[in-house]
Amino acid sequence: MQANQTQSSIEQIKKLIRQKSILGLEAMCKKQGLQIKDLSLDDKVLGHWMSVITVSGFKIHITFKVQFSIKTANSFSKHTYKHVKETVSNSQNKDFMREFCNMVAGYIKNTLINNDLAVGVSLPLLCRGFDNFFFDPPIHVKSGKDCWKLFELDNNIYCSSVIDIADDLVIDSLDDSEIQSGEVEFL
Repeated sequence: MQANQTQSSIEQIKKLIRQKSILGLEAMCKKQGLQIKDLSLDDKVLGHWMSVITVSGFKIHITFKVQFSIKTANSFSKHTYKHVKETVSNSQNKDFMREFCNMVAGYIKNTLINNDLAVGVSLPLLCRGFDNFFFDPPIHVKSGKDCWKLFELDNNIYCSSVIDIADDLVIDSLDDSEIQSGEVEFL
């Protein structure tokens, strides 16, 4: 497979992940009009907490990460939880971000399966968000890395993805017409 076909396939997947990240956050926090902005791939520490999940199959492996602070997670999660209290607990804010990763991975999985790519999804993990400081995955011709932020006002969450594809995987376009934005029930 030619390098430009590989890069085109990776760009299609990057676009899919970005679209699903903003769709997922808007659905979870019941807000419209969130914005997206590119970030430098050189930034190492973007948030004190990180949630990470993988979508993987024989021909593709995607790692999706979200870095955030508890304060920012609260600004998005407070609209989701139906509490009488003013504040959402730190544990609930972390769960919200894990579930956000899970939702985005589910959207990606459904789109890839609908395009005849068999994949599965890992459980979302939560840890301190400093892995980029110590570990930066190698990028080669069959890989791509992307970094962006989702935000409203001063509330930012930082998303990144690392994509590895097989030599013979060619994606011209991804049909994601079956996935619709809708009501999300969050327990």
